[in-house]
Amino acid sequence: MTEEEKRINDEESAYLEEQLADIDVDSIQLTPAVRPYSHQRIRQFLRDNGIDMQPYFRGYKNASRYLHHQQWLLVNMSDNAIIGSPSGHTLYELRVYLSNMGVPLHGDNYKPPTVTKSGRRIACDKFLEAVEAAESVKKGGQSNG
Repeated sequence: MTEEEKRINDEESAYLEEQLADIDVDSIQLTPAVRPYSHQRIRQFLRDNGIDMQPYFRGYKNASRYLHHQQWLLVNMSDNAIIGSPSGHTLYELRVYLSNMGVPLHGDNYKPPTVTKSGRRIACDKFLEAVEAAESVKKGGQSNG
């Protein structure tokens, strides 16, 4: 590296440090580019807006692809016109569209799971109690037999 290149790098570094000195790093909020919408949430949002998701069949055995590889046609429910690409959209593409539109991750009917004070879901506690009860019955049955 020549002297001039070193001088230019030092000037650029000093300029960047000067520009970045005023930025409060704690105030920066990172949001994911694509939110993890479920297949059911995407379908629910589209149906609420008059759009139906139909699988796009390309021929023999192409319809038996995994869900995330499946292409979906967006069809307007009122006049059966295809919306968007006539060759369909993947779930990832639909997630990108919904994320850019700012659609909430959960619908209006979403009810978050109830948790105990320890942070464990109540349904999990009930399941563990049932397992412990089954184990105690099994141990009791073996010792009698």
